[in-house]
Amino acid sequence: MKVLLLTIFALAFFSSSAVPGGWQLATTEPDPRLLQNLKTCLSQITQKEKSLSFVGAKIGDIYLHFTQVVNGINHKITFRTEANGAVKLVQVVYNENFFGEENQRVSLIDYTIFDDSASEFFILTSFILFYIEFSALSSTQEENLEEAIVRTMSILKPDVQSYVKTPFISSAFAGEVHGRDFYHVKTVVQGTDNRISLYEFWFKKLSGENLEIVNEPEIFAYVPLKISQQSMEQRGNLAENNTNCLSVSSYFLCSVLSQCDSGDFIATSQCKNREDSIYG
Repeated sequence: MKVLLLTIFALAFFSSSAVPGGWQLATTEPDPRLLQNLKTCLSQITQKEKSLSFVGAKIGDIYLHFTQVVNGINHKITFRTEANGAVKLVQVVYNENFFGEENQRVSLIDYTIFDDSASEFFILTSFILFYIEFSALSSTQEENLEEAIVRTMSILKPDVQSYVKTPFISSAFAGEVHGRDFYHVKTVVQGTDNRISLYEFWFKKLSGENLEIVNEPEIFAYVPLKISQQSMEQRGNLAENNTNCLSVSSYFLCSVLSQCDSGDFIATSQCKNREDSIYG
C-alpha cells in the first residue's frame, strides 16, 4: 500500500510540475521534505569539504528553485544558510529518487558557495561588459551579459520577455568566490504593463572539461529592488570599504557580511552596519 501511494504521488508530481528533460521553475516556499533535503545536501557538502562545515546549519530564505525530470527529480536551489555564526548563500543541484532507500533518496550532484570572500568585485566598463564571455568553448557557445539577462528574464518573468530586447544595465561587476567566477548585474526592465523594474542578478560562470557540453551562463540568485538614486548608483567596487556596510551596494553581498544587516535593503537599497540596525 505504501509503495502504491508513493507511486501515485510520484506520477502526479511528474505530470503536473515538470517537463521531461527541461528545467522548470518551482515554488520557493519551504516544506518539511524540501528543508530536510537541503540539510542532507549540506551534510554531503561537509563530507566532501571539511573546511565548509554546515553542522547545525539553519536554512533561511530560498531564492531560486528549478526542477527537472531525470531518473526521479533533479532540483536546483539557491538558498541562505547560517552555521557557526557565518551566513552563506548555497546553490545545490541534487537528485531526489522516490524509489530508493530512504537514506539514499537525495544525491548531491553539484554545489556553489557564495560568502564573505566575495568582497573584492571590480567594475566592468560598458566596453568590457559587451565582450564578456561566459564560456571558454567555441564562439557559438559564448554569451554576453545582456543576452544572459534576456534569456534569464524569459524564464523567471515571461511577462517582461518581449520588453527586454536590450536591457539597461546600470552596473556590473566581476569577481571570484571559492574558485568560481561570478558576475553581479543591476538591470532595468520593462513589463507588459509598461512598469519599470530594477533587478539585482548574480550569474555564475560554468566550467567543465567536457567540450561536448554547452556551458551557458547560469543564474545563481536574483532579487527585485526599489528604483532610487542610491540603488542605481555606479560604484568603483561593490564594497569599497568592508568595515563600513553603507558602502555595500549589493543585497546578496550585504546579507553574507557578518558585520552588515540586509533586513531593510530591498526597501531602501541601503546596507546597514549591524550595530546601527534595528534588526541587529
